[in-house]
Amino acid sequence: MNYSLNPELNNKLKKEWDKIGISKEIQESLFKLMDMAAIAILDKEARRIARCLVDEGLPPEKKGVFNR
Repeated sequence: MNYSLNPELNNKLKKEWDKIGISKEIQESLFKLMDMAAIAILDKEARRIARCLVDEGLPPEKKGVFNR
């Protein structure tokens, strides 16, 4: 099952992909890849923000939260 981060974009893409005849299986694979990439980018950005917070003086006991 696909849990889209951007359902509106997915609906637009699905309509276009249907027009050009991309199979449902390939569409689902593309959606999964897009979601995985978006999650990876969000995770990377969250870690960057966490490092900035630590650099700005977040208490030491909270530092371990950001070392995934």
